[in-house]
Amino acid sequence: MIGDDGRATLARQRLPHEQRRALPGEGGPAILEVIVPDWIMAILYSDPFSAGVALGGEIRFEPPSGLNELRAEWSKLTKRVIPL
Repeated sequence: MIGDDGRATLARQRLPHEQRRALPGEGGPAILEVIVPDWIMAILYSDPFSAGVALGGEIRFEPPSGLNELRAEWSKLTKRVIPL
């Protein structure tokens, strides 16, 4: 993240493993990889805040930055679960 001193990044890395311990029946941490169409990504990058967050390595869809469009297309998108 922009201005991240390392604590936020470390917290994001620890969270899946802490959740695994807290929720042992859930199957463990994973990454959900989604192929998002270019036109939805263009909406995300047109929002200054979301574009800035993306530069830090986090893609965050919110209502003004492509979330509604992503939801509308969700069932058609290619997805892959990557266990950690």
